[in-house]
Amino acid sequence: MSDETLLRAAPTTFAVIAIQNYGSSGSLFLHSLLDGHPEALTLPGPYGVQYYATWAAQIEAEAPQGMDYARVRHWVTDRAFLGLVDPAPTYPYGLTELGDDRTGTASVDRERFIRAFDLLAQRIARDEGLPDPSQIAPENVRSYRSVCLRALYLAYALCVGQDLSRKRFITYPAHSSPMRDIEPLCADFAHVRF
Repeated sequence: MSDETLLRAAPTTFAVIAIQNYGSSGSLFLHSLLDGHPEALTLPGPYGVQYYATWAAQIEAEAPQGMDYARVRHWVTDRAFLGLVDPAPTYPYGLTELGDDRTGTASVDRERFIRAFDLLAQRIARDEGLPDPSQIAPENVRSYRSVCLRALYLAYALCVGQDLSRKRFITYPAHSSPMRDIEPLCADFAHVRF
């Protein structure tokens, strides 16, 4: 089945399971237990921690200088989540030392991930009644933060071979995030459980 067909079968609305910690409490371990759950969308390790705070600081804060879809996608694929497609050999948390022989990584094919992200961002924006992401501009970029988050999670799940049609939850790594990260998460999703 083609990626386009698989992506069309994917839901685009989700409840959120936000994993919170208190000190060294095993939250990364709990997160890893949900990695293989057939109904949960997850990113490996700490990817996505403070997504909203980082979005505000690196996307919305830069918007007055000119923001468009290419810059948003570059932030996802080449800055904030670069390790998903091009991990550093010394990345912490063992994400470059997976499998019995410790030579596997949690990374996915860059081109496939970008194609999926683009298709999903277009579809989710359309489902939300937003203009095509090619119309992202400084004055509307905030409207796309949830679109990009969902596209990111779904594109990664596609690339690791998960059944997208069964996904119902996003596992969000809240961990010790400040309220400037948690408040927009709760604003973007109707159902968030910590």
